[in-house]
Amino acid sequence: NMNGSNANIFDCTFTDNDVSADGGAVYNDSSMPTLLNCTFTGNTAGDDGGAVFNADPSSSQNIPSFNRCAFTGNQAIDEGGGMHNFSVSPLIEYCEFRNNSAGEGGGILSWNSSNPRIWATPFCGNTPTHIDGNWTDEGGNEFEDNCGSCEADLDGSSHVGVDDLLIIIAAWASDDA
Repeated sequence: NMNGSNANIFDCTFTDNDVSADGGAVYNDSSMPTLLNCTFTGNTAGDDGGAVFNADPSSSQNIPSFNRCAFTGNQAIDEGGGMHNFSVSPLIEYCEFRNNSAGEGGGILSWNSSNPRIWATPFCGNTPTHIDGNWTDEGGNEFEDNCGSCEADLDGSSHVGVDDLLIIIAAWASDDA
């Protein structure tokens, strides 16, 4: 998303993307996209922003919006395993950051006047830190060193889905039921 494209991205899944530079799945530069109900899992950036790289070096006026998005198991070699913000302050609402990693800012790294507003977002298992740099706590955020497991997450993927149901069906009427 470049130069004021301001895309609307809804109900998308970005999985196992790998780039040698910035923004493993999405790169936003001088644009104001809205992402709703998107999932970022297992994406990797060779530099910054394992899942998402946000930048607006010329004005800091574009504000990307992330609502009900999940960032799980993303990795950046340098900064911002889940998200990297450079001169931009996104709005992050009802998202989750789980088990992301980077050299700095496992969940989110913000710098050069970035100050994301974060509301009702749980952070767990991000290494080395959940958030590195400035940010505004809009309330309802939670921070845990380790991510708890859900009893219905039988395959240990951090998501409850079809694979978990298949495990239950396979065990039906067996000694494991």
